Amino acid sequence: MLNKQLVINYYKNGETLEVIGKKFNVSRQRIHQIITKSNIKREIITNSHQTKNLTTHKLPSLSEKWVANKLISLGHIAEFTGYNNEYDLLIDNKFKIEIKHRTKSYIKNNNYYYQINLYKKIFDFLIIIVGELDNPTCYILPSSIKNYYFSVPVNPIFDTTFQRMYKEAWNQI
Repeated sequence: MLNKQLVINYYKNGETLEVIGKKFNVSRQRIHQIITKSNIKREIITNSHQTKNLTTHKLPSLSEKWVANKLISLGHIAEFTGYNNEYDLLIDNKFKIEIKHRTKSYIKNNNYYYQINLYKKIFDFLIIIVGELDNPTCYILPSSIKNYYFSVPVNPIFDTTFQRMYKEAWNQI
């Protein structure tokens, strides 16, 4: 028996139609029918830069909006998943994006670093933004990177393998 309220709760929490369908052993289309009949909506940003279906408990942060607009400019569809979710954005109804933005640094071995903590986060891609949003540096990491703790240098003396692989790597998404 399909629990419609549970389906709705999964959807409100940012799960994709496909993932919800697999949990209940039904098609993505069946889940879509249930959601449509229930008039449940999430906030979706489209290429027209308009926000639709605002039902989140908190408004997106400036960094979440910045990333959403960047991905939209690359041809993606971005949905804000709301407060207390395990990730920040759902891209193209399938990729879970966690965003970490750091402007304050700490000192370690006489160098300045941005510190990122990912404890208990589930995502397909992590986007680390360092610096102010008017001229940020972004690192796009796949979920296969299993570190729970990152330190990104503020002013690296040379590019590391990490930086060469993931700095501004928007094409991974």
